[in-house]
Amino acid sequence: MALWVFRPKTFSSSFTCCPVISSVTRRSVRVNAITPGQVDTPLWRSRLSETEARAHFDRVAQDHPVGRVGTADYVAQAVLFLMTNGFMNGAALDIDGGWR
Repeated sequence: MALWVFRPKTFSSSFTCCPVISSVTRRSVRVNAITPGQVDTPLWRSRLSETEARAHFDRVAQDHPVGRVGTADYVAQAVLFLMTNGFMNGAALDIDGGWR
């Protein structure tokens, strides 16, 4: 399974009608997508000081439906699920804790 990365704001959940998907699924290739919400990663933290990062993620967590910010582990678990479930095809998983 190939892993394609889509930016959440440009991604459409109706991507199953995409010509790429219909052409590759005939060759037993599955195409799925992950659309993560805000995830606390070293990339985010490299853009902010430790104090700014803590304040930012605390503020986001306070407004978030599940009360915390996502982690790379949550996204990795979703990727693993899509890779190991051979019946998943054309799915877009929102890994955002209910934000959307």
